[in-house]
Amino acid sequence: MRKCRGQEGFSLVELAAATFLVATSLLGTTAAILSGSALSKEVARMRASARAASSVMEQVRSTDFADLVTTFDGGAIDVNSGESGLENGTAHVTVRQVENGSTQYIVYEITIDVRFDGITDGQSQPIVTYVSDRVAGGSLSSPATTPSE
Repeated sequence: MRKCRGQEGFSLVELAAATFLVATSLLGTTAAILSGSALSKEVARMRASARAASSVMEQVRSTDFADLVTTFDGGAIDVNSGESGLENGTAHVTVRQVENGSTQYIVYEITIDVRFDGITDGQSQPIVTYVSDRVAGGSLSSPATTPSE
């Protein structure tokens, strides 16, 4: 088909190329938005897990050392996410005595693993801390001795 003088416009090839570029840019933008949304949900879940574990950790700190094992070991504590879009969950607590080479001082490793209902991907990041009976003694080192004269 011949173009007449003064007649201007897009050819079919130019129109197809422009359509392809617009479609590609829209797909890229959509992928970026979806990826950002997924990342935002993951950050919200991590923030809620850290907040819930911190709350449980405060309960651990306020419990007498002698009662830690009976109160928390193997226990499940209901937690609220505080985030919209996340269900309530459970914090699983494990208390394990750590061998420290001392018969006088006891050290416990406390692991808190928070999981929320409705999330089935199995991802969690346990929080681990160590506690010792501060009443039974101060330092784990030997008492200082002074030479006698």
